Amino acid sequence: MTQRKHPIRGFTLVEFAIVLGVIGAIMGGIWAMSGSMRNNTKQEKFSEMLTTTVGNIRGHYAGKAYFESHAVATMMPKLTSMNVFPGDAVYQNGGYSVVDNPFGSILGTYNSSFYVCGWMANPTAAQSKCDTTSPPGTLVATPLFAIESLFSDVASCGNAVVMNSNPATLPGLVAVYVNGNKDGGTTALPISPAVANLGGNCGSSGTKVVDFVFRLNP
Repeated sequence: MTQRKHPIRGFTLVEFAIVLGVIGAIMGGIWAMSGSMRNNTKQEKFSEMLTTTVGNIRGHYAGKAYFESHAVATMMPKLTSMNVFPGDAVYQNGGYSVVDNPFGSILGTYNSSFYVCGWMANPTAAQSKCDTTSPPGTLVATPLFAIESLFSDVASCGNAVVMNSNPATLPGLVAVYVNGNKDGGTTALPISPAVANLGGNCGSSGTKVVDFVFRLNP
């Protein structure tokens, strides 16, 4: 007796589209998850970089009552030669020592995204960021110093502020200026995610500037 052969049916266009949609959804989820993991790794590395730099600065200035200068142009070459920054954050480019946070340089080839400067006790709005020269009225000798970091997007800025604005985990932290706003415009640390991402803070367009201010002697 002969057996009847049934024709092999292929996928219809609708079924093929459904399969592609499922695969796309899975790949999209994997991509989003990997992006989140990469960002978390950068945030953890930034916190480690901040803590290491603060510790090294205090180690080099142990016993001294003040930080010499507000001027980035003066202090960055000196601090780089003193190896206060993690080695993997510093590189040479065209004769310049560039120091970048884990999120990378956003201002050009020769510009760092991670700075250190001296800080006044009560700076004016014009003095609430590190600068290449001492702002008017800045005291050269100060018991405070700031670590300034630049960010290009809201998420990395907001997360860095929230994760590193608690004096309980960063001894000697006295203030965090977000785009010149002390403690993000609030009255106390730590800064909440809602405040960190406000329009005047990390939610602002363009480069976001965050200054973490520490006592030289905690």
